Amino acid sequence: MRNCLRLAAALSCAALTGCSSSSTGSDGTGSDPFTSNTIGKYQAFTDGGGTWSVANGVLSGRGTAEHNVLVRTGTRMKTGWVEAKSDAADDGGLVLRFVDNQNYVLLAFRDDAQSPWFYGNNLALYTRVGGDFDELASLNVAWPRGTPHTVRLEAGDGELLIYFDGTLLEAVPMPADTPAEGAIGVRHYGEDPAWTTRIDELRWDLDG
Repeated sequence: MRNCLRLAAALSCAALTGCSSSSTGSDGTGSDPFTSNTIGKYQAFTDGGGTWSVANGVLSGRGTAEHNVLVRTGTRMKTGWVEAKSDAADDGGLVLRFVDNQNYVLLAFRDDAQSPWFYGNNLALYTRVGGDFDELASLNVAWPRGTPHTVRLEAGDGELLIYFDGTLLEAVPMPADTPAEGAIGVRHYGEDPAWTTRIDELRWDLDG
């Protein structure tokens, strides 16, 4: 419960590209509601393509893209979490322990309008090490497009935890080769120009 409350407070003004009061607390919490343009507090890394923008209180990843990750500069964590509120995602994601574009932890999230390629799996957890992805878990939840939901990825002591709307869905043992620490951020994947990831609010806690 403590982590849920701290995450909610942190994710509302954390930083990708549009927050009027982007903030970071003394205990490592932060949030970004994207009510103003905070894109300068982020750095994009991509395997190819994709763009990020903020407008009308929403951070959007758009277009054809291969693992376009937007990282909040100045963040670094070992244990902690990152959380996003989203109402639409063809193939979005949360990222933590980001070292570089070849090494990080990813929780992909997709609404129910997703491509059939994903077999209805709205949430999928991966580690990326040396550029290779290892899928650790996949989950199906009810997520009609246009309905806001909150997704959280947490790194605990030896575990990676997946939350949906504040409920813990799965705790996965952390592989030995998982990056030990790194930055937090979000991710967009787009198979064609119409694919979009929308994030209404981002929150994080770098201390856990």
